[in-house]
Order: sequence, then C-alpha cells, then structure tokens
Amino acid sequence: MVESSDDTPSTISADDWVATVVRDGQALGFDSDFLRRRAASFVRQQLERRVDLEFAERFARHCPVPGARSTDYLHRVLEFGSDAALVGIRFRGGDLSFPFVDLLACTSPWRTVHEAVVSDAFAVFAPKALRVFEARVSAIEEGEVVDQWFHAATIDEVAHAEVDGQNEAMRIEPVVSRELDACFDSLRRWYREFATSEPELADRVQPASREQLEACMADGALRWIVVRDERVGLLGFARACEWYFDGLVVMEEIVARDHTGHAYAAHAQCLLAEELVPRESGTLLWGTIDAHNRASIRTAQRAGRPARAAWLFRPLGR
Repeated sequence: MVESSDDTPSTISADDWVATVVRDGQALGFDSDFLRRRAASFVRQQLERRVDLEFAERFARHCPVPGARSTDYLHRVLEFGSDAALVGIRFRGGDLSFPFVDLLACTSPWRTVHEAVVSDAFAVFAPKALRVFEARVSAIEEGEVVDQWFHAATIDEVAHAEVDGQNEAMRIEPVVSRELDACFDSLRRWYREFATSEPELADRVQPASREQLEACMADGALRWIVVRDERVGLLGFARACEWYFDGLVVMEEIVARDHTGHAYAAHAQCLLAEELVPRESGTLLWGTIDAHNRASIRTAQRAGRPARAAWLFRPLGR
C-alpha cells in the first residue's frame, strides 16, 4: 500500500529534496555552491511536473498506454515511513513494452525504497523496474543491472589523454552549414550499417537529430572524422545542463562500420577537446552510454572519460 502520495500533504520541503540531490553530487566531487544551484533548478522542474497537465498530456500522446489517463503520467511523491521518493513513469527508449519508474530524488539511500509502494503507485503501467542513480561506481553490487553509464572528465583531461593506436593519417574537420544535409544523410547511412552489424543495439542507440547536429554546430563543436581524405565518421559536442551535469555533452559519435577498430573516435574526442581548451578550460565533458554499447564505453575510457556513475535497474513486480 502507498502510505502517502500527492493525494495527501507531504512533509518534505523543496529544501529537503535539494539536499538529497546535493548528497549524490558531492559523491561525484562537484563544488557545493554549484550543486545547490543546479539541484534547486532540477528539483523545481521535477516537482512542477506533479501538477503540470500540459507535460502529462504531451507524455500521454507520445507514449499511449491502454487504460492510462493523462494524469497518470504526472510525477509523484511517495512516502514510506519517515522517508520519501520523488518519482515519474518512463519508457526505455520510448518502448511501451518496458515501462519503468525513475527515482528522481530520495530522502533515504535508494536501496531502502519500498518496491511495493512504487509498483502500486504506477500499477496502470505495470512497471518492470525502478531506475536509480548510483553516484558511486564502487557501490554497485554484483548482479545489479546497469542501464546507462555516466562517463565524464574535464575538457583539459580529455585533451591530454594518450590514446593507444593514435593514427597520424586521421584528422578532424569542421562541418560547415552548407554541409548539414550531407552530414545528416551520412549519419543516417552509418547508423543503418550499425544496426546491421549490432542488431541488439539498433533500438537502444539512435542517431542525433538534425536539431541536435545544429546545436553542436552552433557551439562550434561538430566535426567530420577524416582518414586519408575520406570522411569516415562524425563527432559532435553540445552545451547541456541536466541534473548537476553542466558543460558539454557528447551528442554524437560514430565511425563507419568499415573503419572501426582503430580508435578513431577516441582520438577525435581528444583532438576536438584540444581545440576547445582555450575557451572551455575546466568545462565538464560528459555522456551517458548504454551498458550494452561496449564500443562506446571503450572509446570513452580511451579518451580519458572514465565511468563516474551509473543508472541501475532494480526489478519490480517479482
């Protein structure tokens, strides 16, 4: 049974929620003042989604589940004993066959969250799992299922990473505005090849949209990966603020199937980071990587971006 939800008054204040988000951020080593600013913004947005009917209706149209009302898509506060969790329904990659509940903030360690409380609150969706953010990689226990890894380092650290197998024949070139259509066409072709060679990832790893490529270009960080005058891949960074991750995100990174295995993507990240150091020194370069995407995980590690945290799936309904 749900002991308390948004149908009853909550004793948890906005400051309480901010403190929970700051707690995880501190485990990642972020500055306290920076964390409080970012956490306040994040918490405000998530709490507003408990009553934002426009958000709920848009979500329901995009992910229609039989029997669910638009209000069922609103975020909720669930209380269990003296603790509480701020949660929302999600679908992995938009797949309606895999609904899960996202744990956005929790006043207690996530392993103490009552699974029955979560399952009952979103019963109309029959969620398969609770997704949690674990800020300490060392705390992940054997058998826990990782959904996505968070790989990050500063631009400076990536610029100075030594990539095994660096190839002098490879360089990066800016994508100019008149090439954007050709760039997008190449990207889609490379992803079709990727889907053929990695079918288990085809629905989990998608190409950047044209708008996202434009964002990379606007930030001066969209590059062709070129080997012996042949364009064999694409790399793009874009400015982003999510949770307390404020900096540049790896928006796109792909190498054509016939040119993989040479560490081109990792080398390209280092070269682009080196270009950006004069104006972005100290900026965080980060990205989330599907746990099954071994090639991208290896690329991030080679480029000096280790796994700093992870999102885990905790099964529900057993």
